[in-house]
Amino acid sequence: RRELLFPLLAPELADQLRLMLRYPENTAGAMADPLVLAVAEDITVADAQRRLRGSGLHLHYYVYVISRDGVLTGVLSIGELMAARGKDALAAVMLRDVVRLDGYADLATVEAHPAWRDYDALPVVDSGHRLVGAIQHKEVRQLAGSAARPMMATFVGLSELYWAGLTRILRSLGPLEVSGTGEGDDAPARKEADHVS
Repeated sequence: RRELLFPLLAPELADQLRLMLRYPENTAGAMADPLVLAVAEDITVADAQRRLRGSGLHLHYYVYVISRDGVLTGVLSIGELMAARGKDALAAVMLRDVVRLDGYADLATVEAHPAWRDYDALPVVDSGHRLVGAIQHKEVRQLAGSAARPMMATFVGLSELYWAGLTRILRSLGPLEVSGTGEGDDAPARKEADHVS
């Protein structure tokens, strides 16, 4: 059914979706949004700006720069791209040291990545460093939260069982004996113990 749908899509999108479908569920590759703005490294800033203005793609604050064979080579924030001089080569103004996620990284690894302190979205690459897409931090938090709910429900259920069992054990021991320290002091304590049991 997928192969029947792929010819109906733009070739670039079909290629990106095929790439994503290689990854198991809850990995960075499967979670990545393939509809991010990626431009070739050998164009000018003006060309990239035109592409940005006419893009119907999902803009995650960043423009990813790729080689002609799809390898991630750089990144620019949208603000940096729009502020750059149009005649400059894109390769001359992009940041080359790109923090990236491996497509097979699991949800826990993605969530714990230290780069979230500095970036709102991170690119995801395959084993050949080709751009698969990007993941936004807010989406990672939502996915991690929904994955944690079943574990939390299990924890709550186990704690309820624990307290139910502990209550039965205490009841089986009979009324609590509390001795006072002086004459008449033990009456309120005994009353409290009877109330507890």
